[in-house]
Amino acid sequence: MMRNAHYWKNNQDFEISTDTSKIDIDKLFRYLSYEAYWSKGIPKEIIIESVKHSLNFSMLSPKNEFIGFARVVTDYSTFGWLADVYIDMNHRGKKLGVWLIETIVNHPDLQKLRNFLLFTKDAHALYRKFGWKDLDNPEIILAK
Repeated sequence: MMRNAHYWKNNQDFEISTDTSKIDIDKLFRYLSYEAYWSKGIPKEIIIESVKHSLNFSMLSPKNEFIGFARVVTDYSTFGWLADVYIDMNHRGKKLGVWLIETIVNHPDLQKLRNFLLFTKDAHALYRKFGWKDLDNPEIILAK
């Protein structure tokens, strides 16, 4: 099912959009393949495929430059997995990451999710502000 794109602007004229045409795949590839600890070496083709099957959130600067991204892998009803969250180094410290996560958790198409997971090594405090917590029973989760 094709879903309508959503757009948000903040008071500094940064934009978040779920319009996939806003994604700069080359810039996203450079970040995920060369900088992100969780996806080093990931091929561009895999990134393109993952974007096709996710709800994507692009962040654009006031100059329309692609400066941030996150995606949710979801069935829109029971499960969501927040992945590939990043803000360009030149734009960190402006609370844009907080705004991005706030926008995602308030997205109207994600309000029915019963389980919303993420994996992070270093941003626990940010996500806890929005209700994420350690698993009560981590032993029930398996990975392959």
